[in-house]
Amino acid sequence: MLTVKDLKIEFFDHDLPEVAVKDVDFTIKDGEILGIVGESGSGKSMTAMAIAGLLNRKDLTKSGVIDLDGVDILNSPRSRIREIQGNEIGFVFQDPLNSMNPVLKVGAQVEEAMRIRKKELGLSKEDMKKRALEVMKSVGLDDAERIYESYPHQISGGQRQRAMIAAALVLKPKLLICDEPTTALDVTVQKRIIDVLKELNKKTGTSILFISHDLSVIKALCDRVVVMKDGLVVEEGSVKEIFENPSKEYTKQLIF
Repeated sequence: MLTVKDLKIEFFDHDLPEVAVKDVDFTIKDGEILGIVGESGSGKSMTAMAIAGLLNRKDLTKSGVIDLDGVDILNSPRSRIREIQGNEIGFVFQDPLNSMNPVLKVGAQVEEAMRIRKKELGLSKEDMKKRALEVMKSVGLDDAERIYESYPHQISGGQRQRAMIAAALVLKPKLLICDEPTTALDVTVQKRIIDVLKELNKKTGTSILFISHDLSVIKALCDRVVVMKDGLVVEEGSVKEIFENPSKEYTKQLIF
């Protein structure tokens, strides 16, 4: 479903160029949950943003292949990338309080992707609200009507994160990218978010790319793991292989 090959991301915002991602290769199959783990600065978030078409800065270059079901993410025009974002790729950011608009109600933010494509989808205001409430309930927001009418600061951190997941899923994308979505949450809420993602994957078959530096979260959620360090893929394998029999010293240090 997704193929990343020879991905290289280089920045030119300092005196000397800086390569943030170096020749990264991996694939994600339909319905698979792939984790990318590594310390801060390993290149995992840059890789995720490149896949989502979110790296548009003029002070960097990208090369290699990012193929999403036949669509060349790196070389497609911006108009095509905008069609893919939301429709085929959903993105959940790390900090929902900072990522959400504080002056817009949660419901309006969950509906945003539908509102952007209102004409092509042929959705009425009532249709959008119905779909928003439906997907909010599907990610564990049982009190969806109240949360729909609330502002982000009026709900808990776990509810905000689930609302962001709902917003990313509202157009039923093939791939959901989660960039450290449990980092700012306590252990109990982390578990709830993991359960939501597992259930989502089981029910809908949505593929998930989950970025984290937390090995316990990766182990609890993912099918396969890519380990990154200094922009390179150090090791890749199933969760069982990586956690029970890591072959690289860096991976052993992370685990043990």
